[in-house]
Amino acid sequence: MRRLLLILAVMATSLVLAPSAAATASPAATATTAATATTAATTTAATTTTAATTTTAATATRAATSAVAAAAATTCVSAESASYRHSFNGPAGTVTITATRPLCAGESQTVALASYTAAGTPGTAAGQFVYDTATGRLTGGNRSLTLKVAVPGCLTQVVAFFGTAVQTELTSTGAPYGSAKLGSAAGRSTGPLSWYAGGAAACTMTPTVAYTYACDGTFVATLANGAGANTSAVFLTGGRRIRLSPGGSTTVNAAAGATLTVRDSSFTTHVATWRSPATGCAAAPPQAPAMPVAQPATAAPTASPSASAAPATTAPLTTEPVFDAPAAYPTFADKAAKAITARTGMGLGSVLLIALGVLMVGAGIAAIAYLVRQNRSHA
Repeated sequence: MRRLLLILAVMATSLVLAPSAAATASPAATATTAATATTAATTTAATTTTAATTTTAATATRAATSAVAAAAATTCVSAESASYRHSFNGPAGTVTITATRPLCAGESQTVALASYTAAGTPGTAAGQFVYDTATGRLTGGNRSLTLKVAVPGCLTQVVAFFGTAVQTELTSTGAPYGSAKLGSAAGRSTGPLSWYAGGAAACTMTPTVAYTYACDGTFVATLANGAGANTSAVFLTGGRRIRLSPGGSTTVNAAAGATLTVRDSSFTTHVATWRSPATGCAAAPPQAPAMPVAQPATAAPTASPSASAAPATTAPLTTEPVFDAPAAYPTFADKAAKAITARTGMGLGSVLLIALGVLMVGAGIAAIAYLVRQNRSHA
């Protein structure tokens, strides 16, 4: 209990003496403390101002740089002074190219991608023959394009270049297309050299051309690739490129009088013109049969006048000859004549003679009556 009271007494004394000590503190110490606080505040303000100024300057520099870059990126250039960047994948047969700055209106740049089959190791004089091609055009509104070609599964070569002049055959020992290749040292496109040579086996194809001749002067060429080939065969004819897989075939028609030239990927040229078929041509088609000469029909018999009829002299009744009409113009039966025959049992000629006789009898009776009246009047 005594200890608790002692502790409470000490605490009360401390509370009383603390304000007095603070009040009697040295004025110099107080001034020093205030000066220190003021200096710290000034230093902090200066540091903040410097940092803000530095940040503002850096931001302005970045904005100016971005504006310059944006202006450079949107300013158009001519095709001759344009630069590009590209990516190339030879085994897959793809290339993507992009203009770093847009081309001006009316300006364009063509790009081509080509693959080849090789009779030997690419880069040697063994020779390569075009297998597939793709072309595209960069313009102000089309700054990027991707091209893709088929790649044979044997010794091959794939190359991308500026322009569209694809060489159908290569025999040079060097990389083809020179500085026009994308990525070449003197080229205008940044990226890998766009020339790939690969494959493990030599390309073996068996292209054939057979002809079938017609008697009208035309003929048909059948192009085919043997089933045992390890890659597609390619045929070039009349500006066309035809690729046939192993066992495939197609036909090309040649007009009368034409000469057909075909170059295949075995470096063989086929030239053909029309010739008479081995089986010969049949005789000329027969002419249409001439129209048969029409024969006149037999005249109908003349009917004899009745004994009671007045004598009269009449010309014999004749019937016009009837000719067979051409097949294209059908004839139609005389329905009136058939109806008279069906009702009277007599032909048309007989009916006409009887009618004529009746008319003559009537005329005679009228003449007699007239004479009788004249005689009476005189009497």
